Amino acid sequence: MGERQRSDLLRWLVLGAFLLPIVWAVLGSLDITPDGRGGWVVAPTLDHYREVLTGSLGLTEATIQGLLVAGAAATLAVGAGLLGAVGLRGVRSAWASRAPAVLLVLSLIPPIAYGPPLVDETRALGLFDSPVGLTVVEAGLGLPFALWVLASYLSSVPREIDEAGALDGCGALGHLRWIVLPMVWPALVATLVVLFVLCWNLFEIPSLLAFASIQTVQIVLSSFVSYEKEMEWPTAAASLVVGMLPAFFAVALGQRLLRSFSPFGQEGGD
Repeated sequence: MGERQRSDLLRWLVLGAFLLPIVWAVLGSLDITPDGRGGWVVAPTLDHYREVLTGSLGLTEATIQGLLVAGAAATLAVGAGLLGAVGLRGVRSAWASRAPAVLLVLSLIPPIAYGPPLVDETRALGLFDSPVGLTVVEAGLGLPFALWVLASYLSSVPREIDEAGALDGCGALGHLRWIVLPMVWPALVATLVVLFVLCWNLFEIPSLLAFASIQTVQIVLSSFVSYEKEMEWPTAAASLVVGMLPAFFAVALGQRLLRSFSPFGQEGGD
């Protein structure tokens, strides 16, 4: 077996190890389970999905709210990150090139460290337990990552392009519309997908800022496990699959851009 074959085999083994729990959960959610005697009970049904979406769990509303919040937060973060990256590109100083990385490091501080003051601030602004408040906070958490990625991407674009656009009479909006966006849209979409997945999977921030008016899938599942104490495996598997589907579809739709995506910018740039 050659080196390439061994490398391919290793990739397939890693992929299989990653997918095995997911496949097991999907089968369990459909009531396809081992019978304990070396065989399988095959009785496919969608009853468990109906139970978690419309029954005691009621994941339908939580899924819709989570999708809206995660999508809006990711979009807001990417939009603000793009404007910030364009602004930093026009500043010729060492601090401007280091600022995105510094902000990214600061964003890694655990939410528990600033949770109480964050809750107090959202209460004072009337944003506690509201989709708007949760969206703004999640967007703020994702902004340093978006800024870091897009600033790195733009740093690889030759400045001569900016100068040529200025000579042609491009203003700030024209520069953004006709020069920046066509060059960075793959990075924009890829960053949007990554931030959507990160926002969708957030637990600590929603658990701090959401109480009754808004619930995400992660909070609903945590509450059920904490207080109900009992959940049959097929029901738990269906809940797990519902919680994974939005992130799975986001990555599947953007996989072509994600494959060529690099947070360090384009190769071969200046």
